[in-house]
Amino acid sequence: MSLPVGAFDALAGAASAPPQNPEPAVVAPPEETLANPAPFSQAAAEGANDLAENNPTPNRPSSWARALMGGVVDALAGAGAGGKVPPGAGALYGAGAAARQIQGRRDQQQQQAFENQRQMRQMSREEAIARATIAHENAATAHDEALTANLSQENQAKAIETGKAALEPYLSAGAPILAQGITSDEVAQLVKQKKLDPTQQHGFPSGQMPVLGPDGMPIKDKLGNPVMRNTYTVVGDAPQVTLDEKNSQLISENTPYKLPPGSKMSGIVYGTLVQRAKSAQTAQMVIDAQLEESGLHKSALDESVAANKMKPDWGAALAKAKGDVAVAMTDKALLAKYPNAQALVANLYGGQKEFETIRHDQAEEKAKEVEEARKEREDAQKKLAQQDYTGDPNATDPVSFRASLEPNAQAVVDLIGQGRAPLHNPSYLLARKPEIMGAVEKAYPGFDASKVESYQKTYQDFTSGKTSIALNAGGTALEHLSELRALNTLKSRIPGTDDYARYHNKVNTVAPELARFYGNDTDIGIKSLKATLDSTLFPRDAAITEQAKSMGDKLDNYEQQWQNAAPSKAYQAPMPVISDAAKQARAKLDPEYARKFAPGVSGAMPTATGPNGQKIQWNGTAWLPLRPQ
Repeated sequence: MSLPVGAFDALAGAASAPPQNPEPAVVAPPEETLANPAPFSQAAAEGANDLAENNPTPNRPSSWARALMGGVVDALAGAGAGGKVPPGAGALYGAGAAARQIQGRRDQQQQQAFENQRQMRQMSREEAIARATIAHENAATAHDEALTANLSQENQAKAIETGKAALEPYLSAGAPILAQGITSDEVAQLVKQKKLDPTQQHGFPSGQMPVLGPDGMPIKDKLGNPVMRNTYTVVGDAPQVTLDEKNSQLISENTPYKLPPGSKMSGIVYGTLVQRAKSAQTAQMVIDAQLEESGLHKSALDESVAANKMKPDWGAALAKAKGDVAVAMTDKALLAKYPNAQALVANLYGGQKEFETIRHDQAEEKAKEVEEARKEREDAQKKLAQQDYTGDPNATDPVSFRASLEPNAQAVVDLIGQGRAPLHNPSYLLARKPEIMGAVEKAYPGFDASKVESYQKTYQDFTSGKTSIALNAGGTALEHLSELRALNTLKSRIPGTDDYARYHNKVNTVAPELARFYGNDTDIGIKSLKATLDSTLFPRDAAITEQAKSMGDKLDNYEQQWQNAAPSKAYQAPMPVISDAAKQARAKLDPEYARKFAPGVSGAMPTATGPNGQKIQWNGTAWLPLRPQ
């Protein structure tokens, strides 16, 4: 997530002054409402007592009743606030004054309600900006990790020390530690489980751990050093933090903001400032390493202010491009923010000549790696082809045939037959050594060698091709169709109501998804789907249900195509993209499908967890509490 241009400056304040902690908007309810007019009864009683004390004939019949009535009139007239009834004005004056006072209060309440709504909208906007800012900060942290992974151990250690120092102002301000010593993968898992929120909490690298291989041993680089990955500490936000000397220096050296130690600011502003400084520092370490790899030294050319300011963004582009400067220079976000990015980046590297040298060296290295990988694949395939896959031609069953193969040949046959072999170039094997597939078919009778090539194409189509796009859109559309049916209330047909707005917003969301699923995402196609779902002539529920059934038929065809393409059941991975949530949504909309679907339980009805944590089950028409077996 990226901030709008200028959003950072707006949040952080002018460069010449420390960022200020914005005062939160406060919405205070009215002190008194007409639904609870406690002062009125008190005023009536006080008025009645006052009249009784001054009554010259207090013992006459009905004297107390008249006194009480007079007290009520005085109270209606606003005694003590609007003044007492003028002598001779009578009760009508009091009633009129009361009406005016009630109307005034109503006007005041309406104005207060309007002001409350305005302030609530302002608070929502401020919260959205705050969340986006923290999310942007955490995304930059992830980019930094991708860059530091390829730096020297010395630079990695420097990045860790910077991260640990950046934590201190939060800890000093009392921010809670929510997680410590966890990897980025563990962070992602906790976010998925909703145990961490990357839009409200801050993560900093604070340690390292070795990367382990499949054998449980640390992986080592070309120099024999263990490959390390960062671990993180995650803290909550703090309303206000105080800048210490280390972070004052870090921010002053790596951003345009010169903030002295002791500067106070909100935790959100500090997080943005310190992350930009850390990202700029990381980008500079990468630039220095790339210059060193090409045998260059940065010229004496002064780094411009504009170039220095773009360092964090250049670091993010490099991270996405995996360090490739040529690819990073095509980053759309970078080019949109910096129209003169080419000149600024060249300035960061000490000049255009130095930058071009690095780009040329990286292109050569990349070409060399591609060629080496190609040769490795060819060598591996040649070794496979050199094996003898004849086995015992008189073997009467798969087990005995497999046992008759040489150990190396047996291993290859097992890899392919069990679906564990990544067949990069199956046509090469079929052309050079067709007996391999023959041996696989004998050892694994369910294996169909004729499907090997077509399966590879189907797999690519379902995971990254046009079918992948359709499946992704279809799964999302099913969930939104289920939500759309729930929004189809009587009020949703009345323009101007909240229900009407919610229903039509959902239609505008789901129609393009359906169009992508059916491969007809033209303006006409989307308009036609909207008209079907938003019909005023036909029942909407029926249209939604029928749409889900039609989608289900197409999804079933996709699933059959997926299963038919596999050379054997060993290759039948779950069909990509369609999630359990999408299947549950389909079950709600299609009772026929619900009767045969349940994630992980064949022939059972689907189950889920209800809002209160209770297990519920779909019965074909509704979700009901799951009865204990």
